[in-house]
Amino acid sequence: MKIGNLEFNVKISGDAAPFVWAHGLMCSMEWEDGSGIFGWSEIASAARVVRYDARGHGRSEGSLQAADYQWVSLGRDMLSIADACGIEKFVAGGQSMGSATALSAAMLAPERVKAIVLYTPPAIWETRTNQAAIYSLIAKIAGDKGSRDMSGLMKQSPERTFPPWLLQSMGDRVNVFWDGIAGFDKEVLVNVLGGSAQSNLPPREEVASLKMPVLILAWPDDVVHPLQSAYSLHETLPQSELVIARDMDDVRQWPGRIKEFILKNG
Repeated sequence: MKIGNLEFNVKISGDAAPFVWAHGLMCSMEWEDGSGIFGWSEIASAARVVRYDARGHGRSEGSLQAADYQWVSLGRDMLSIADACGIEKFVAGGQSMGSATALSAAMLAPERVKAIVLYTPPAIWETRTNQAAIYSLIAKIAGDKGSRDMSGLMKQSPERTFPPWLLQSMGDRVNVFWDGIAGFDKEVLVNVLGGSAQSNLPPREEVASLKMPVLILAWPDDVVHPLQSAYSLHETLPQSELVIARDMDDVRQWPGRIKEFILKNG
């Protein structure tokens, strides 16, 4: 699907209320499918699920400007994807960076976003500074050593990216993530990480203006997706519900919760 001057890899399943979904940083639809934790078939039974590889990720084309990968730019991409699919109003959702994408789309066009699903939101506001510095460092490593070497370095300390209990549950399936990073074009990856390092949400009072229902899904023991982000968003967004998983059994309930949320608000 052509959006602007880039070709995006888009996948549509189901035939009900539109649900436009964005994946996380350095991930892809392939990784989500391989992880075994998202339950798309169950969600698609209640929604027209529109998923896509973000610009520069997976099988979507990338640009070489860090600003193109800032959250607000990714929010514009989500709205453009919806436009290209003929969707005016929709439920927006995403995991990690995708959560910020969905929030950004809602801030840009609140009249179009009926509800939001925030799946493990990333570090935001006060906690963003430290995470941004990490992404800037990783971008430098990627520029110096290349995507494959950077993937190997990250793979040596996987607990810095995933909670230990999730790593144990996923087993070898997590390798799809490392393989995906190794497959990035080096210059694209540098800009992807640079855009993430430059990103943060608008001030709390602006985010609080969003009045649509919001489902926040979070888990513990994750330095990249701290529970503080989920709590802060829950306190800020007036129509939000917070669900915290304590183990993999809880996470397996999330597709059903998302389905119910879409049926109620889509």
